[in-house]
Amino acid sequence: STPFYANFPTTNLAINTGVGSPSAYYTLSTSSLLFNGIGLTSGGSNFIMNYTNPETNWVFPLTYNTTYTDAFSGLQSSNSGGITVNTYRNGNITTVGDGWGTVINPSGTYTNCLRLKSTQVIVDSTVYVGIPFPPELTYYNATSYSYMSLTNGKMVNRFAITYDTTDSDLGGTTYGKS
Repeated sequence: STPFYANFPTTNLAINTGVGSPSAYYTLSTSSLLFNGIGLTSGGSNFIMNYTNPETNWVFPLTYNTTYTDAFSGLQSSNSGGITVNTYRNGNITTVGDGWGTVINPSGTYTNCLRLKSTQVIVDSTVYVGIPFPPELTYYNATSYSYMSLTNGKMVNRFAITYDTTDSDLGGTTYGKS
């Protein structure tokens, strides 16, 4: 029942967090959770990033010493006034279950948490077709640490922190922590 389901034929799981929010599309199986892309409407236009090579978010079983690396890619294309804008996304993700223990935070104490360290390197390139404008390149480097616990048969995120760096040929470098 999400707005862009027809654009993601292999999807069996969709997440929409509310009006004006993007819908995220996944394929969930007994061995992995694959990210197929997103769709959103902004300014009356639809924007759909469809991953031609889906991103592996998780592999199962997910335990201490689980390690996986994945290359992914996608394309978002839009047309306005005879100008086509193609945004290509290419990236790599490496995830390792590198620790476990107890997490204590304001919401409670959680034992037997698995720590996942995930490193992503992503390059977005935007190409304008129909006007003599150079392509834009944006580089993302993100490292995140997630502490997960199993509750009622479901993995629940108890604490997460992400450090990211974004370099753009048009906007310089920005650093973030969330």
